[in-house]
Amino acid sequence: MMFQYPWLLLLSIPLLWFVWKQVSLSFPIRSLRLLTVVVVLLGISNPSCTVPTTEQDIVVVVDRSDSMPSTIEQSTMETIQQLQQGLSPNDGFAVLSVATESQIDKPLTNDPFQGFKPFLQTEQSNIKSGLEYALQLLSSSPKGKIVLISDGAGTDGELTSIQTQALTKNIPIYTLAKTQTRSADIHISNIQAPTHVNEGEQASIVVAIQSPIDQEAYITLYKDDKPIAQGNKSLTKGRNSVQFNDLPTGGGVHTYRVNVDVQNDDTPKNNTAEVGVLTKGRKKVLVLSQGPSVITNTLRSAGLLVKENTPQEILLSPATLSQFQALVLHNVPATSFQEQELKNISIAIEQLGLGLWMIGGEQSFGVGGYLHSNLEDVLPVHLEIRNDMRKMGMALGIALDRSGSMSASVGPNLTKMDLANQGTIAAISLLTTLDSVYVAAVDTSNHEVIPFQDILNPTTLHSKVMGIESTGGGIYVSAALEAQLNVLKDSKQRNRHVVLFADAADAVDENDSRTIVATLRENNATLSVIALGTAADPDAGFLADLARIGGGSIYFSQNPKELPQLFSMDTMIASQSGYIEEPTEIQTVLGLTPLGGQSVSTMPTIEAYNISYAKSQTQLGAQNTDEQSSPILVYGRYGLGQSVAYLGDIGGENGQQILSWSNFDTFVTTIVSGISNTETADITYAGVTRSGQRHQLTIESSNEAPEVHILSKTGEVERLDFTQIQPGLYQADYTPKSTGVYLPQIKTDKGVSNLPPMSHITSLEYSTQNTHNNKETLVTLSQRSGGLFNPTIEQILTQNDIHSHQIPLEYVWQWLTLCLILLEISERKRRWLQRIVPSVLHRKQSFGVPKTLFGKQSSVHEDLQTTVQTTSSKESVVKPELNPDEKYTKEANQREASSSDESKKRKNTLQDALKRAKKDKS
Repeated sequence: MMFQYPWLLLLSIPLLWFVWKQVSLSFPIRSLRLLTVVVVLLGISNPSCTVPTTEQDIVVVVDRSDSMPSTIEQSTMETIQQLQQGLSPNDGFAVLSVATESQIDKPLTNDPFQGFKPFLQTEQSNIKSGLEYALQLLSSSPKGKIVLISDGAGTDGELTSIQTQALTKNIPIYTLAKTQTRSADIHISNIQAPTHVNEGEQASIVVAIQSPIDQEAYITLYKDDKPIAQGNKSLTKGRNSVQFNDLPTGGGVHTYRVNVDVQNDDTPKNNTAEVGVLTKGRKKVLVLSQGPSVITNTLRSAGLLVKENTPQEILLSPATLSQFQALVLHNVPATSFQEQELKNISIAIEQLGLGLWMIGGEQSFGVGGYLHSNLEDVLPVHLEIRNDMRKMGMALGIALDRSGSMSASVGPNLTKMDLANQGTIAAISLLTTLDSVYVAAVDTSNHEVIPFQDILNPTTLHSKVMGIESTGGGIYVSAALEAQLNVLKDSKQRNRHVVLFADAADAVDENDSRTIVATLRENNATLSVIALGTAADPDAGFLADLARIGGGSIYFSQNPKELPQLFSMDTMIASQSGYIEEPTEIQTVLGLTPLGGQSVSTMPTIEAYNISYAKSQTQLGAQNTDEQSSPILVYGRYGLGQSVAYLGDIGGENGQQILSWSNFDTFVTTIVSGISNTETADITYAGVTRSGQRHQLTIESSNEAPEVHILSKTGEVERLDFTQIQPGLYQADYTPKSTGVYLPQIKTDKGVSNLPPMSHITSLEYSTQNTHNNKETLVTLSQRSGGLFNPTIEQILTQNDIHSHQIPLEYVWQWLTLCLILLEISERKRRWLQRIVPSVLHRKQSFGVPKTLFGKQSSVHEDLQTTVQTTSSKESVVKPELNPDEKYTKEANQREASSSDESKKRKNTLQDALKRAKKDKS
């Protein structure tokens, strides 16, 4: 047995002496106390025992950074499978991915590896951090091994400390080098452009390209994510320079991205670089709609610069949004945007002062999928449907594909099935006491999850839904639809709707599903399909046909994270509660005055409107005249920007009357002008210089303490700390975390203004590319930790000899301590030890004690009688020697007897004296 803290055992001497001196305690309790002290001291000394074992644990650390080959995951899967096949059932196996951060793709168990999880940041190779993480995983392993699969290009320092830790802990590190051939690998080493220009001035973009050989390359220049120049270029070995010229139009930050393509380049991520240029000029208004919008012509007639696009034609990055003073969303659904784009819009409103105007319609607000989205936070209205706004109830049936494809990972500890479950919960959360629900999970048969029932409390159903797991196999669509038909056809609600969620590449029609859907329609039930995949997948046409026959909608999505939005959107549409199509009179409240416009006393009747209710601390411009007084025009301010919600239609089938309103042009221009941001900060000079990864921002300002925030491409906001280098001149240093364009913005008492952007050109990942040195790093790491460089699978597994394994025993001492405490409590209550111990001690002292037929010992009294009888013929009887406890008892009895005799004598003497006294007196 070994102890981690043996010096603690020295405390036993004074503690044992102290307990033993507690003479007020009985002998059994003192003994238990002594044992308890010993056990506690042994336990806190962290004891362990050593046993022989052949078990081992292996952690595979996979470098998945940008410098690794694009096929790294595929090639590594083969290595992992071979390693797992050579392990015994008791061996542990883990997979750890390393890039900018480390993540566990498989915990240290003997379960099979299911595949790599998605990685967000891959621009660094923090190998040192990954190996430290692996050593932690193996801290309690009987025999641990690490297999590092990397090119050796670490970005977080040398590995000397890791070699020492691994050697000390007897954990060898085996390295498998995955270096690039780099015969044709080119990379962009630098890109230069002016940090800012005035509108109409030429901006020159100069790109430096490193090539290992003479070769042909195809170069493309993108401006704001759209190609503006492209062509072939002959590259020579070494450094090449390519120059582009452009005239940026419109204010804001314009981004220029260069991409270079060559053949046989297996590291394409270092072929792209991006730079930002701030243009001083008028900003535009961006109108997003599914087709030509009447808003665009109205604004242009008023002299405003307008850019109109569909959501698919423009990527709404922070830099792109900085080019606009206002954004108009004219009846476009949330599914038209990426999740990050909606987040960027929200941040641009709060941080850049962008104005937002959302116009109602069948694809807007709640029915457009904006419920619980990032954009809802900056809208002046809540999108949930209150009970008092519901017109009729609905019977909702949900059939979820739980086939094998749903087990695929889509994020840390998150699968496709998890997101489908979240979508189901989002749909159920929209239901009220007017509604009923039925949920089933489907593979080759239907499995009831929530029996058909009325909605009393939606939250009580969430746990049942979250328990749905993928079980393998495919989805039999007709089995799902038959179950839904049998349940919903007799519901008390006349509005019935089914949501079928299925994989567009794995939906089996084992029976005639189309006939079942037709029967659903005959029973007043509609069907919508949410298909995970694209319209080009094998079963996409079949699923789209079902939605068409069912009178519902078909939604294709390649992003599982959109599922909650899709479920919510379809449920709101089916409930017929988020969008009301009926003529409604409008009553003005504040009109247009909150935006600086004239008071409007009347507004025309509208043909339809979206249901919502105004948030607190907003201003109500107009509302309808029904009993709910639903808001129609609402204003709100969020951070530096403002947002407006007009819940009626403009144009289209349900928005014609407002077009003939005499104040329509004033209505549109007043809203857009009122929410548009203007730059008013007092700045005379601002410039950015770059040295390697570090940027230095210099500001000349009359303000004593400029407040500058930096907005990254992913929406993170950081504040810069400035130092005054001379009166009116301030400087701050900043090192971006990843490549891309960063937007600084200054805030002063007079307003806000964009500053020249900071462009992080090349990743730190590619500044460590030295094939020879990287290989030497891996060789040294293996040798100094006791491993091998580029070993075979057999070499990794064969070093599995018998070795010692320390088993911690702290739990044993904890249980012993608990048992002793319980024994002491029992002794205090029952005093059973005080009765048993003397008897046991006496029996051990007796020699040749006879036993009864049943194995029980005779009493002491019987033993003595037997002894006396067998020695009656002798002159004397030899009595058995008494044990100490019996001697103590006999002596006590003798003392008590003598004391009693003396008391009797004293009593008799006193009586005699009294009698003599009476005689003398008489």
